Amino acid sequence: MEDNANANNLADPPAETSNEAETQAPEVEAASSSTAPRARTDVSGFAAADQGGSAAPAGGQGGKKKKKVSDQTGEDVAKRMMNGPFSDLSRHVASLPKQVSTAIEKNCSSMLGLVNEIDTKTTALAPFGKMVTVAKTGERVLYAPVCSREAKNPLSGSNRIKETEKYKTIVSNYDELLRDFTVKSTHLIHESAKLEVTERKRILREEIVRAAIDLAVNLAETVVIKCKFKTPELYNTLTLTAESIGWNAAILYLNQLPESTLKLLFFESSAELSSTIQLIFDREGGDVSDKDAMENAGNLDKRVQRTITPGLEELFPLMTWEAWNTIKDEQAIIAVNAHLAVKKANKAQSKINKETEGTITEKVALDKETVFELFDEYTAKKDRKKSSGGFKNQKSPGTKNGPVESKRSNKPKGKSQVKPPPKQPTKQATEPSPKLSRKQRKAAAKAKREEKNSQEKKSQKKNQQSLKRGRGNQDDAASAKNKRRKQSKK
Repeated sequence: MEDNANANNLADPPAETSNEAETQAPEVEAASSSTAPRARTDVSGFAAADQGGSAAPAGGQGGKKKKKVSDQTGEDVAKRMMNGPFSDLSRHVASLPKQVSTAIEKNCSSMLGLVNEIDTKTTALAPFGKMVTVAKTGERVLYAPVCSREAKNPLSGSNRIKETEKYKTIVSNYDELLRDFTVKSTHLIHESAKLEVTERKRILREEIVRAAIDLAVNLAETVVIKCKFKTPELYNTLTLTAESIGWNAAILYLNQLPESTLKLLFFESSAELSSTIQLIFDREGGDVSDKDAMENAGNLDKRVQRTITPGLEELFPLMTWEAWNTIKDEQAIIAVNAHLAVKKANKAQSKINKETEGTITEKVALDKETVFELFDEYTAKKDRKKSSGGFKNQKSPGTKNGPVESKRSNKPKGKSQVKPPPKQPTKQATEPSPKLSRKQRKAAAKAKREEKNSQEKKSQKKNQQSLKRGRGNQDDAASAKNKRRKQSKK
């Protein structure tokens, strides 16, 4: 009877008991409320010392500085998730404990990555099984990847066997082998591409179940630990662990989802969901109590489960299909804008062709900026040509103060001002040199060497003669000097 009374106190505590009143509003309900300024303080869960509780954690004593409550909550995680598909989820994450918020962010990122990969691989599957047109021949054939359809016949027989019937049969058999290879290789590539999608869907289904269980367990741990710190006597009435309570709450929540929601979570049916849950339970739920134990648990255990269920119903859709639908809506808006931009560009292209009579022949239908620039440039030239006279006789467009009158200088031009026209370089027509044979090239080289040798001999002979003349002049000067000396002595 005392345990039941304590459980009822957790659900509906009296207003005059302050410690039990704090357990009335668990943090999950605070997380599901977008406007609750007090919720962020309660979510941290360890402020019992301010209420006079005896279970406050040590760490604020001995002169140590207490950490801010915001350092223990998911405000930093909420800031990272603010801009993107999880913006609605960020409002709730900010008031949760930091470890819970970090786990939510990690699971959201992992599941979103798999969803993007599934979309990419599904797009690659689209051409298989469809008829396509060959660009060169215009023939309609079944789609085949490039690696399958580009195989060519390597046989290239000589002219001696090309026209024989045996060689033609060999070539025909090889072509048939290539066609069989194209069909079979395309089928195998198609099967591989489908396996890429199905395997990612299987991994995603397991991650979805695991993310729901992680969220429920973390919320249950938060409620139970707050209960332990604030009302230890009530905490002692728990019969199951927080992990068991979280597992049972998550499984109960997933089994209540409708078929339409399961389709969004890549489950084909509720039977596939049950098999995935059983697989995760057998793999990771060794120490977890089953459903029967939860039904036979105490009132406090059931109250904790009922407390975290609204948090699951509020947070899990924002983590999964609602965020994925937000991305698809954004992609649809981008596709609409791209379609309208191309339509506008094509309209501008047709207007250019009509105005210019085909003088602008660039294919710019998909580049709307280029189309508009070309059209503006053309219209500007057209306006200039409408005015009389050439460009030199046109007046300046003027300024804000009025038109600018062009004034010609009456000063006569001198010689320095008159510049002669530039001389055009004259190109001398050079006849191509005739092609010489090997003997002619040798004879020409020999004649060139002989001419060079003769020029060297002539230059050496001239140098010798100049040296001789210099020596003769020196001898004549010396003899004249001696004669003058003899005459002076006499």
